[in-house]
Amino acid sequence: MSEEYLKAQQALHIIKGERVLILRRAASGENGWVNSWCMDRYVDTIGTVMCDNNEAGIKVRHIDGMYWNYPYFVLAFVERLKI
Repeated sequence: MSEEYLKAQQALHIIKGERVLILRRAASGENGWVNSWCMDRYVDTIGTVMCDNNEAGIKVRHIDGMYWNYPYFVLAFVERLKI
């Protein structure tokens, strides 16, 4: 994973419990994200942030109990928490 990707992801200051909308699919390796995309069914759905999973992306739990790691640039905050 590129240093630029990690810095951009960490700059969001994502907190466990925040809710995010998955906006679109990402290409594997897009913008330095080294994970592979296989989560089409979750595009346009809302999930809960579980953690910043560094090189894998942002770990998000969905209503069906599934967890996936998403690149920060396909997520939009629905609910932000205060630190």
